[in-house]
Amino acid sequence: MNSTNLMTETILPRESAAPVQPFPPFTVIIPARNAGLTLGPVLDSIFRATLQPAQVIVVNDGSTDVTPVIASAYPCEQLHVSIQKGPMEARFAGIGSAAHSLLVFVDADVCVKPDTFERLLAHFKNPEVHAVTGLLSKGADHENFFSAFKNEYMNFIFRKQPASSRFIYGSLWAIRSQDLSVFVPTSSPFGSAVSDSEFGLLLRRRGKKIILDRALEVDHLKRYHFTSLLLNDFKIPFLFALLLVKYGWTPSARKAGKFSHASFGQVAANALAFFTLYALIPVFQQKHGPWLSFAAAALAAVFFYWRKFLAGLVRRRGLVFLIKALFFILLDGAIMFVGMNAGLVYAAIRSLQTRLGRFLYVRKLKHSHF
Repeated sequence: MNSTNLMTETILPRESAAPVQPFPPFTVIIPARNAGLTLGPVLDSIFRATLQPAQVIVVNDGSTDVTPVIASAYPCEQLHVSIQKGPMEARFAGIGSAAHSLLVFVDADVCVKPDTFERLLAHFKNPEVHAVTGLLSKGADHENFFSAFKNEYMNFIFRKQPASSRFIYGSLWAIRSQDLSVFVPTSSPFGSAVSDSEFGLLLRRRGKKIILDRALEVDHLKRYHFTSLLLNDFKIPFLFALLLVKYGWTPSARKAGKFSHASFGQVAANALAFFTLYALIPVFQQKHGPWLSFAAAALAAVFFYWRKFLAGLVRRRGLVFLIKALFFILLDGAIMFVGMNAGLVYAAIRSLQTRLGRFLYVRKLKHSHF
Protein backbone atom coordinates (compact mmCIF):
# COMPACT_ATOMS: atom_id res chain seq x y z
CA MET A 1 0.00 0.00 0.00
CA ASN A 2 1.36 3.40 -0.90
CA SER A 3 1.73 5.77 2.04
CA THR A 4 0.52 8.67 -0.12
CA ASN A 5 -2.97 7.15 0.07
CA LEU A 6 -3.02 7.91 3.80
CA MET A 7 -2.56 11.65 3.34
CA THR A 8 -5.55 13.98 3.36
CA GLU A 9 -5.87 16.87 0.97
CA THR A 10 -6.50 20.37 2.29
CA ILE A 11 -8.95 22.44 0.20
CA LEU A 12 -7.70 26.02 -0.07
CA PRO A 13 -9.81 29.08 -0.86
CA ARG A 14 -9.55 30.12 -4.51
CA GLU A 15 -7.80 33.37 -3.70
CA SER A 16 -5.12 31.57 -1.67
CA ALA A 17 -1.95 30.23 -3.24
CA ALA A 18 -0.90 26.69 -2.44
CA PRO A 19 1.74 26.69 0.32
CA VAL A 20 5.30 26.20 -0.81
CA GLN A 21 6.51 22.77 0.26
CA PRO A 22 9.95 23.02 1.92
CA PHE A 23 10.98 19.60 0.58
CA PRO A 24 10.00 17.69 -2.54
CA PRO A 25 8.32 14.28 -2.26
CA PHE A 26 10.80 11.43 -2.00
CA THR A 27 10.91 7.65 -2.15
CA VAL A 28 12.59 5.48 0.47
CA ILE A 29 13.95 2.15 -0.80
CA ILE A 30 14.92 -0.59 1.66
CA PRO A 31 16.74 -3.69 0.37
CA ALA A 32 15.84 -6.57 2.66
CA ARG A 33 16.92 -10.19 2.74
CA ASN A 34 16.04 -12.24 5.82
CA ALA A 35 15.70 -9.03 7.82
CA GLY A 36 12.96 -10.30 10.12
CA LEU A 37 14.83 -9.39 13.30
CA THR A 38 15.42 -5.75 12.36
CA LEU A 39 12.94 -4.63 9.68
CA GLY A 40 10.14 -3.82 12.16
CA PRO A 41 12.16 -1.29 14.19
CA VAL A 42 13.56 0.18 10.95
CA LEU A 43 10.07 0.80 9.53
CA ASP A 44 8.89 2.11 12.91
CA SER A 45 11.66 4.72 12.83
CA ILE A 46 10.83 5.71 9.26
CA PHE A 47 7.13 6.21 9.92
CA ARG A 48 7.88 8.13 13.14
CA ALA A 49 10.13 10.60 11.29
CA THR A 50 8.99 14.22 11.36
CA LEU A 51 9.23 14.41 7.55
CA GLN A 52 7.38 11.53 5.96
CA PRO A 53 8.37 9.90 2.66
CA ALA A 54 5.75 9.94 -0.09
CA GLN A 55 6.60 6.32 -0.88
CA VAL A 56 8.37 3.48 0.94
CA ILE A 57 9.44 0.40 -1.01
CA VAL A 58 10.74 -2.74 0.68
CA VAL A 59 12.64 -4.85 -1.84
CA ASN A 60 12.28 -8.37 -0.50
CA ASP A 61 15.22 -10.21 -2.03
CA GLY A 62 14.31 -13.87 -1.71
CA SER A 63 13.80 -13.84 2.06
CA THR A 64 12.97 -17.14 3.70
CA ASP A 65 11.97 -15.64 7.06
CA VAL A 66 9.15 -13.29 8.14
CA THR A 67 10.51 -10.25 6.26
CA PRO A 68 7.50 -9.96 3.87
CA VAL A 69 5.04 -10.50 6.72
CA ILE A 70 6.57 -7.66 8.71
CA ALA A 71 6.63 -5.33 5.70
CA SER A 72 2.95 -6.03 5.01
CA ALA A 73 2.04 -4.60 8.42
CA TYR A 74 3.20 -1.12 7.38
CA PRO A 75 1.94 1.37 4.75
CA CYS A 76 4.67 0.51 2.29
CA GLU A 77 4.96 -1.24 -1.04
CA GLN A 78 6.74 -4.55 -1.46
CA LEU A 79 8.76 -5.63 -4.45
CA HIS A 80 9.58 -9.34 -4.47
CA VAL A 81 12.78 -10.30 -6.29
CA SER A 82 15.27 -13.12 -6.01
CA ILE A 83 18.61 -11.57 -6.98
CA GLN A 84 20.59 -12.49 -3.87
CA LYS A 85 23.77 -10.72 -4.95
CA GLY A 86 23.91 -8.10 -2.23
CA PRO A 87 21.99 -4.95 -1.35
CA MET A 88 23.06 -2.76 -4.28
CA GLU A 89 21.37 -4.83 -6.97
CA ALA A 90 18.24 -5.05 -4.81
CA ARG A 91 18.32 -1.25 -4.56
CA PHE A 92 18.59 -0.99 -8.33
CA ALA A 93 15.56 -3.27 -8.65
CA GLY A 94 13.57 -0.94 -6.42
CA ILE A 95 14.34 2.12 -8.52
CA GLY A 96 12.00 0.94 -11.27
CA SER A 97 9.04 1.18 -8.87
CA ALA A 98 9.97 4.59 -7.49
CA ALA A 99 7.38 7.29 -8.14
CA HIS A 100 9.68 10.19 -7.26
CA SER A 101 13.02 11.43 -8.55
CA LEU A 102 14.57 11.96 -5.13
CA LEU A 103 15.64 8.56 -3.82
CA VAL A 104 16.62 7.74 -0.24
CA PHE A 105 18.19 4.35 0.51
CA VAL A 106 17.99 2.92 4.02
CA ASP A 107 19.37 -0.49 4.96
CA ALA A 108 17.08 -3.01 6.63
CA ASP A 109 19.17 -3.01 9.83
CA VAL A 110 19.46 0.71 10.64
CA CYS A 111 17.01 3.05 12.39
CA VAL A 112 16.80 6.67 11.27
CA LYS A 113 16.46 9.60 13.67
CA PRO A 114 13.29 11.74 13.73
CA ASP A 115 14.97 14.54 11.76
CA THR A 116 17.03 12.36 9.41
CA PHE A 117 15.03 13.07 6.26
CA GLU A 118 14.95 16.84 6.82
CA ARG A 119 18.72 16.95 7.21
CA LEU A 120 19.21 14.66 4.25
CA LEU A 121 16.95 16.54 1.84
CA ALA A 122 18.16 19.98 2.92
CA HIS A 123 21.42 19.30 1.07
CA PHE A 124 19.60 18.93 -2.23
CA LYS A 125 18.56 22.58 -2.16
CA ASN A 126 22.07 23.09 -3.51
CA PRO A 127 21.93 22.02 -7.19
CA GLU A 128 25.65 21.21 -7.13
CA VAL A 129 25.08 18.38 -4.64
CA HIS A 130 24.37 15.06 -6.35
CA ALA A 131 24.40 12.59 -3.44
CA VAL A 132 24.42 12.67 0.37
CA THR A 133 25.47 9.98 2.79
CA GLY A 134 25.64 9.51 6.56
CA LEU A 135 27.29 7.25 9.10
CA LEU A 136 26.63 4.83 11.93
CA SER A 137 25.95 6.15 15.41
CA LYS A 138 28.56 5.20 17.99
CA GLY A 139 25.95 5.20 20.70
CA ALA A 140 23.67 2.43 19.44
CA ASP A 141 22.39 0.42 22.39
CA HIS A 142 24.34 -2.83 22.22
CA GLU A 143 25.28 -4.85 25.26
CA ASN A 144 27.27 -7.14 22.98
CA PHE A 145 30.94 -6.02 22.89
CA PHE A 146 31.55 -6.87 19.24
CA SER A 147 28.47 -5.01 17.97
CA ALA A 148 29.29 -1.97 20.10
CA PHE A 149 32.95 -2.04 19.03
CA LYS A 150 31.99 -2.17 15.35
CA ASN A 151 29.68 0.84 15.64
CA GLU A 152 32.27 2.83 17.60
CA TYR A 153 34.97 1.95 15.07
CA MET A 154 32.91 2.89 12.00
CA ASN A 155 31.76 6.14 13.57
CA PHE A 156 35.35 7.07 14.42
CA ILE A 157 36.63 6.27 10.93
CA PHE A 158 33.89 8.20 9.13
CA ARG A 159 34.09 11.23 11.40
CA LYS A 160 37.67 11.68 10.20
CA GLN A 161 36.52 11.93 6.57
CA PRO A 162 36.06 15.27 4.80
CA ALA A 163 32.57 16.58 4.05
CA SER A 164 33.32 16.32 0.32
CA SER A 165 33.20 12.54 0.23
CA ARG A 166 34.84 9.95 -2.03
CA PHE A 167 32.43 7.22 -0.99
CA ILE A 168 28.81 6.31 -0.33
CA TYR A 169 27.97 4.51 2.91
CA GLY A 170 25.19 2.06 2.16
CA SER A 171 23.32 2.27 5.47
CA LEU A 172 21.92 5.71 4.58
CA TRP A 173 22.29 7.72 1.39
CA ALA A 174 20.25 9.73 -1.08
CA ILE A 175 20.58 10.73 -4.71
CA ARG A 176 18.60 12.30 -7.52
CA SER A 177 17.46 9.64 -9.96
CA GLN A 178 19.05 11.44 -12.92
CA ASP A 179 22.46 11.15 -11.23
CA LEU A 180 22.13 7.44 -10.53
CA SER A 181 23.73 5.00 -12.94
CA VAL A 182 23.27 1.24 -12.71
CA PHE A 183 26.44 -0.84 -12.73
CA VAL A 184 27.47 -4.43 -12.04
CA PRO A 185 29.13 -4.41 -8.59
CA THR A 186 32.37 -6.20 -7.87
CA SER A 187 31.15 -9.29 -6.06
CA SER A 188 33.50 -12.25 -6.44
CA PRO A 189 34.17 -14.16 -4.24
CA PHE A 190 32.41 -12.66 -1.19
CA GLY A 191 29.42 -10.84 -2.65
CA SER A 192 28.99 -7.12 -3.25
CA ALA A 193 29.69 -6.00 0.32
CA VAL A 194 31.56 -2.87 -0.85
CA SER A 195 29.22 -1.95 -3.70
CA ASP A 196 28.27 1.30 -1.95
CA SER A 197 31.91 2.42 -1.84
CA GLU A 198 32.33 1.29 -5.44
CA PHE A 199 29.30 3.36 -6.44
CA GLY A 200 30.83 6.37 -4.70
CA LEU A 201 34.07 5.91 -6.65
CA LEU A 202 32.12 5.82 -9.91
CA LEU A 203 30.12 8.92 -9.00
CA ARG A 204 33.28 10.88 -8.22
CA ARG A 205 34.87 9.80 -11.49
CA ARG A 206 31.83 11.22 -13.27
CA GLY A 207 32.45 14.54 -11.53
CA LYS A 208 29.50 14.21 -9.11
CA LYS A 209 29.61 15.83 -5.69
CA ILE A 210 28.95 13.61 -2.65
CA ILE A 211 28.37 15.15 0.75
CA LEU A 212 29.14 13.25 3.96
CA ASP A 213 27.00 14.82 6.69
CA ARG A 214 28.47 13.72 10.01
CA ALA A 215 25.26 14.71 11.79
CA LEU A 216 23.32 12.15 9.73
CA GLU A 217 23.68 9.23 12.12
CA VAL A 218 21.66 6.02 12.05
CA ASP A 219 21.52 3.35 14.74
CA HIS A 220 22.90 0.04 13.53
CA LEU A 221 20.88 -2.92 14.81
CA LYS A 222 23.04 -5.69 13.37
CA ARG A 223 24.52 -8.00 15.98
CA TYR A 224 28.04 -9.33 15.60
CA HIS A 225 29.86 -12.02 17.49
CA PHE A 226 33.56 -12.80 17.56
CA THR A 227 33.79 -14.89 14.40
CA SER A 228 31.22 -12.95 12.34
CA LEU A 229 33.01 -9.64 12.97
CA LEU A 230 36.43 -11.06 12.11
CA LEU A 231 35.00 -12.66 8.97
CA ASN A 232 33.40 -9.36 7.98
CA ASP A 233 36.66 -7.52 8.59
CA PHE A 234 38.52 -9.99 6.39
CA LYS A 235 36.03 -9.72 3.52
CA ILE A 236 35.81 -5.92 3.37
CA PRO A 237 39.58 -5.23 2.94
CA PHE A 238 39.74 -8.18 0.53
CA LEU A 239 37.08 -6.58 -1.67
CA PHE A 240 38.62 -3.12 -1.28
CA ALA A 241 41.86 -4.56 -2.64
CA LEU A 242 39.93 -5.77 -5.69
CA LEU A 243 38.50 -2.27 -6.15
CA LEU A 244 41.98 -0.77 -5.88
CA VAL A 245 43.31 -3.07 -8.59
CA LYS A 246 40.23 -2.51 -10.75
CA TYR A 247 40.04 1.28 -10.55
CA GLY A 248 43.48 2.36 -9.38
CA TRP A 249 44.33 5.48 -7.42
CA THR A 250 43.37 8.84 -8.83
CA PRO A 251 45.93 11.65 -8.36
CA SER A 252 43.61 13.43 -5.91
CA ALA A 253 43.16 10.26 -3.85
CA ARG A 254 46.91 9.69 -3.75
CA LYS A 255 47.41 13.28 -2.63
CA ALA A 256 44.89 12.79 0.17
CA GLY A 257 46.53 9.50 1.17
CA LYS A 258 43.27 7.60 0.90
CA PHE A 259 41.43 5.05 -1.18
CA SER A 260 37.71 5.59 -0.62
CA HIS A 261 37.61 6.01 3.18
CA ALA A 262 40.66 3.84 3.92
CA SER A 263 43.79 5.86 4.72
CA PHE A 264 47.46 4.96 4.43
CA GLY A 265 47.72 5.42 8.19
CA GLN A 266 44.96 2.91 8.81
CA VAL A 267 46.64 0.38 6.51
CA ALA A 268 49.99 0.96 8.24
CA ALA A 269 48.41 0.47 11.67
CA ASN A 270 46.85 -2.80 10.52
CA ALA A 271 50.21 -3.93 9.15
CA LEU A 272 51.86 -3.15 12.49
CA ALA A 273 49.11 -5.08 14.30
CA PHE A 274 49.85 -8.10 12.12
CA PHE A 275 53.61 -7.90 12.69
CA THR A 276 53.06 -7.40 16.43
CA LEU A 277 51.22 -10.71 16.65
CA TYR A 278 53.73 -12.34 14.32
CA ALA A 279 56.66 -11.15 16.46
CA LEU A 280 55.01 -12.50 19.59
CA ILE A 281 55.15 -16.08 18.28
CA PRO A 282 58.90 -16.57 18.96
CA VAL A 283 58.50 -14.66 22.24
CA PHE A 284 55.94 -17.21 23.42
CA GLN A 285 58.36 -19.90 22.26
CA GLN A 286 60.93 -18.28 24.59
CA LYS A 287 63.11 -17.24 21.64
CA HIS A 288 63.26 -13.62 22.69
CA GLY A 289 66.19 -12.06 20.85
CA PRO A 290 65.09 -8.89 19.01
CA TRP A 291 61.51 -10.12 18.66
CA LEU A 292 60.34 -8.81 22.01
CA SER A 293 61.68 -5.33 21.28
CA PHE A 294 60.12 -5.37 17.82
CA ALA A 295 56.76 -6.51 19.17
CA ALA A 296 56.83 -3.84 21.89
CA ALA A 297 57.68 -1.09 19.39
CA ALA A 298 55.01 -2.20 16.92
CA LEU A 299 52.43 -2.50 19.70
CA ALA A 300 53.22 1.01 20.93
CA ALA A 301 52.88 2.36 17.38
CA VAL A 302 49.46 0.68 16.95
CA PHE A 303 48.11 2.07 20.20
CA PHE A 304 49.54 5.50 19.42
CA TYR A 305 47.73 5.57 16.07
CA TRP A 306 44.42 4.62 17.71
CA ARG A 307 44.95 6.74 20.85
CA LYS A 308 42.00 9.09 20.21
CA PHE A 309 39.71 6.20 19.41
CA LEU A 310 40.75 4.33 22.56
CA ALA A 311 40.41 7.45 24.71
CA GLY A 312 36.84 7.88 23.44
CA LEU A 313 36.05 4.26 24.27
CA VAL A 314 37.15 4.53 27.88
CA ARG A 315 35.15 7.74 28.35
CA ARG A 316 31.93 6.32 26.90
CA ARG A 317 32.19 2.60 27.62
CA GLY A 318 34.46 2.27 30.64
CA LEU A 319 37.71 0.54 31.53
CA VAL A 320 36.55 -3.06 31.01
CA PHE A 321 35.42 -2.25 27.47
CA LEU A 322 38.77 -0.56 26.80
CA ILE A 323 40.75 -3.60 27.95
CA LYS A 324 38.74 -5.83 25.62
CA ALA A 325 39.26 -3.31 22.81
CA LEU A 326 43.04 -3.25 23.30
CA PHE A 327 43.24 -6.97 22.62
CA PHE A 328 40.64 -7.02 19.88
CA ILE A 329 41.99 -4.07 17.90
CA LEU A 330 45.27 -5.95 17.44
CA LEU A 331 43.59 -9.12 16.21
CA ASP A 332 41.07 -7.25 14.08
CA GLY A 333 43.76 -5.08 12.50
CA ALA A 334 45.85 -8.15 11.70
CA ILE A 335 42.83 -9.83 10.09
CA MET A 336 42.16 -6.73 7.97
CA PHE A 337 45.79 -6.69 6.83
CA VAL A 338 45.61 -10.37 5.87
CA GLY A 339 42.34 -9.75 4.03
CA MET A 340 43.80 -6.86 2.06
CA ASN A 341 46.85 -8.85 0.98
CA ALA A 342 44.75 -11.90 0.15
CA GLY A 343 42.63 -9.65 -2.08
CA LEU A 344 45.72 -8.32 -3.86
CA VAL A 345 46.99 -11.88 -4.44
CA TYR A 346 43.55 -12.97 -5.67
CA ALA A 347 43.41 -10.01 -8.08
CA ALA A 348 46.90 -10.82 -9.37
CA ILE A 349 45.98 -14.47 -9.97
CA ARG A 350 42.80 -13.46 -11.81
CA SER A 351 44.79 -11.04 -13.93
CA LEU A 352 47.32 -13.75 -14.82
CA GLN A 353 44.51 -16.18 -15.66
CA THR A 354 42.90 -13.60 -17.95
CA ARG A 355 46.17 -12.84 -19.72
CA LEU A 356 46.99 -16.52 -20.08
CA GLY A 357 43.51 -17.19 -21.47
CA ARG A 358 43.93 -14.43 -24.04
CA PHE A 359 47.40 -15.71 -25.00
CA LEU A 360 46.15 -19.27 -25.49
CA TYR A 361 43.14 -18.03 -27.47
CA VAL A 362 45.31 -15.96 -29.81
CA ARG A 363 47.73 -18.87 -30.19
CA LYS A 364 44.85 -21.19 -31.05
CA LEU A 365 43.59 -18.75 -33.66
CA LYS A 366 47.03 -18.55 -35.27
CA HIS A 367 47.37 -22.33 -35.43
CA SER A 368 43.87 -22.74 -36.85
CA HIS A 369 44.67 -20.11 -39.49
CA PHE A 370 47.67 -22.07 -40.69
